[in-house]
Amino acid sequence: MPVMQMRPSYPMTWEESITRRGQYVLWYAASACYCVSDNGRVNPNCPRCFGKGFVYSPVTSARKIIWTSTDGRKTIDLSSVLQALDSKIKTVYKAYIGVRDEIVLLSYTTTTITPVRQIPKGVRLTLDYEEDLTEQYQGPATYVGANIVEVPIRLMHNQNYFAGMLVAVRTLYNVTKGRTIPVVATWANKILVNDTCDEIDDITVDCTYVKARKFLITSVNPKTRLQDNLFSQQADAMMTFPGTYHVGRGDVVVLQLAEIRETMVGYNEGLSFVLPFQSVSRILRIEDAQGEITDYTLVRDNEIRWGSRVPTRFSCVFMYHPAFSVLDDLPPLRYSEDKIWPKRVYLKKFTTFTHPSRVLSLASVQSAGDGLLGDTRALVEGGMI
Repeated sequence: MPVMQMRPSYPMTWEESITRRGQYVLWYAASACYCVSDNGRVNPNCPRCFGKGFVYSPVTSARKIIWTSTDGRKTIDLSSVLQALDSKIKTVYKAYIGVRDEIVLLSYTTTTITPVRQIPKGVRLTLDYEEDLTEQYQGPATYVGANIVEVPIRLMHNQNYFAGMLVAVRTLYNVTKGRTIPVVATWANKILVNDTCDEIDDITVDCTYVKARKFLITSVNPKTRLQDNLFSQQADAMMTFPGTYHVGRGDVVVLQLAEIRETMVGYNEGLSFVLPFQSVSRILRIEDAQGEITDYTLVRDNEIRWGSRVPTRFSCVFMYHPAFSVLDDLPPLRYSEDKIWPKRVYLKKFTTFTHPSRVLSLASVQSAGDGLLGDTRALVEGGMI
C-alpha cells in the first residue's frame, strides 16, 4: 500500500500568494493620544487628535521571516527571494541554518548577508529581519501650479500608478531661482509648498516615501455573518497579511487602486473645506447657486482650497479610495509547527457621514459625537494625510 508523502509547507509560500493576489494598501498604525486622562476621557480641544483620542502614522517597517537555501558563497545573495516578496532588509535580528543552529553575521546589506563562517551550499537558511517599507528618491520634480510640486515616482505594475505616500522631504530646491522651497505638507507624490514658482523652473527633491503593501482583502458574506459570532456581524471585510506583521486594533488601511464615487452637500465657512474622507483621488464637479465652480485646488488628499469664488453652500461629486479600520484578530491565531503563519483580521468601513442626507457642515460635524471632521484633521496632523 503506498504511503502518502506530506510535502513541507512554509509561511513564506502563503505570503507569496498574498503578494500575488492581494491589493495595494497604505497601512497606518493607530496610537493613543497623550491627551487621554486617567479615567479615559479625551480632551476635545487637543491640537494633536482633535478630541478623537487616537492619531495615525504610516508604518515604515515591519518584522519579516524568510526561508531559503544557501548558495555556498561567503556572501549569501537573497535578492531573488526578496524581490519575489517586494522586500528589503533594514535590520537583521537572527539567522539560522538547519533548525536551530544560529549563525553570527559579519555584515549585511538590503539584499545580502555575510556570515562569519562560510556556509555550505544547499543548507536551509532562516532569516529573521526588520523589513524596510520605505524608498528614497533623489532627482527632478515638477511644479504643477497652485503651490503644488509633483514628484515623478511610479511603481512598477500594470497601471503605472504611484501606490504609496511621501513621508519626508529632506530638501526641495529651486535650481532656477537658487533658493530652498519651504514645505507645508506632503501626500501621495505631491508636496504643498509656501513659495511662488514657475512651471519652467528646474526643481530638485530629496525625499522618502512608503510603498503600499499587498494585503488580501475579502468581503464578509451574509452566511459568514450568521455562522460566526456577533463580532463578525459588525465587520465589512477580512484582511489576510503576513503573520509577523503587527497589525493592531484601530489601525487603518486605505485601498490604493480602488475608487468609489460619492456626492455630498457642504456648508463652507472659510477659505478651504475638508472632506470627511481619508483619501480623495479626484473631484469631478463642484457647483453652487451660481453654477459650476472650477477655481479650486485639492490638497492634502481631502481638502478643497477655494480660489477667487468662495461658496457658502455647495454640492460636490468626487472619487475616493475606500478605507477600513481594524476591529480585532480573527481567532485562532496560527503558530503551529513552530512557525508564524499569516493572520486574519476583521475590517470595518470608516464612517464617512454623520448626516443621512449627505449634508455636511463644519458646525454639525464639530458638534457630532463622533466628530468626523476631527477624525480627518487628526489624520492630517498624525501624518496619515
